[in-house]
Amino acid sequence: MIYPVANERRGVTAVSSVSYPQFGQTANRRHDGAWLLSYPTPYEQYARKAASRITDILNAIRQLQASADAVTQLFADKAARPEEQDILGPVRRMVGAYNEVQGLLDEARIYVSSEIAVRFERAVRSFEYEQLGIGLSRNGLLLFDELRFKQALDSRYERTSSALAQGLAASLAREARRLNEAPASHMLNKKVQALQQLAAYQSTMDASWQLPSAGILLNNRI
Repeated sequence: MIYPVANERRGVTAVSSVSYPQFGQTANRRHDGAWLLSYPTPYEQYARKAASRITDILNAIRQLQASADAVTQLFADKAARPEEQDILGPVRRMVGAYNEVQGLLDEARIYVSSEIAVRFERAVRSFEYEQLGIGLSRNGLLLFDELRFKQALDSRYERTSSALAQGLAASLAREARRLNEAPASHMLNKKVQALQQLAAYQSTMDASWQLPSAGILLNNRI
């Protein structure tokens, strides 16, 4: 429909109201092809927030994978026993990276599937790990009792190093690697109505998911 805002003799060109599909832009366009106004639709705004949160989460998951792999490598040489301080540092970083991921998942729970946090919790929930001083708190974060961990290293080093490197660290690295290798769109919470609309665009979206410093590219627009 044409909305004449003024006649030609006053020098103002008529414009038309153009609405693109979801995740497109809504704007007023002059008949010579120039855009006068441009603003994101509610769907696009929502998708941008989701993309930004997922970018942060994936970066944190990469850090978790790296820290878990470092703990595994620490005990790779069975003939050499690392010094206690050389063990504590990597374990602290792994626990901190795990808590960072879970914190971001909690903040983005309206955008991201809750199954991701559940899978990570399964990877760390074990009575054996608790005996090492590493256990889950009520809010899903890892607690690291360093005194208990040192005692476990001193009294049963082989069992402790095996549970840590082949158990906890290996499980976290495996889960982190699975998420890093999957399309980022698989992380979306599809129960949210606005994101259900986004799911219809997955075939074109997957090719556009990237991780630049400014955020994820979504349909070549973000």
